[in-house]
Amino acid sequence: MIRDRYLIIRNLIEITRATQSEQAVRNVVIAAGFLEKGTQAYHANDLQKAVTLHEQAISQLTNVEGVEMLRAMIQSALVASYARTNRLTEAIANARAAIPFLTSEPRLSLDRANCMHDLGAALSQCGRLEEAVPCFKEALAFYESERGDAALAKTCRDNLKTVQSAIQARKKPDQGRHSWWSKLWCV
Repeated sequence: MIRDRYLIIRNLIEITRATQSEQAVRNVVIAAGFLEKGTQAYHANDLQKAVTLHEQAISQLTNVEGVEMLRAMIQSALVASYARTNRLTEAIANARAAIPFLTSEPRLSLDRANCMHDLGAALSQCGRLEEAVPCFKEALAFYESERGDAALAKTCRDNLKTVQSAIQARKKPDQGRHSWWSKLWCV
């Protein structure tokens, strides 16, 4: 998957080099570097640094045309960081913007599944439980496929069960509100 991302980015750099200014090429290269560093920060649990680096990556692409796929990859990376730092509106908006582009590139199917899962987590934390269920189900279908990941499948399955239980609890008038959302994790 990392190799696929690298190849996609390399291709975008070449297309940018052939069609735009050297400044545009530099911006794409810089954005790709911020994406990588932001992803490393996220996996090191330095969420604020991850957000800052990914936002800097997006800002590098402001005046560059034809880089929607790279922008979607960065937005997808932002979703988990935003969700885990309680910036839920931004997480949801970035997921919704990224998903159509991620869907169009089969090599980014894991990124799409992660984005769907993290969208489900953000929607759940906003109390939009019914909207979260299909997101978790779609991510789970990928994680359980041959290209998926057993550990991610377990996390997603647990989150789906937590949300489904919360939906059932809301339907029972004798049960009070509880902190079910604190059990959710972004991938």
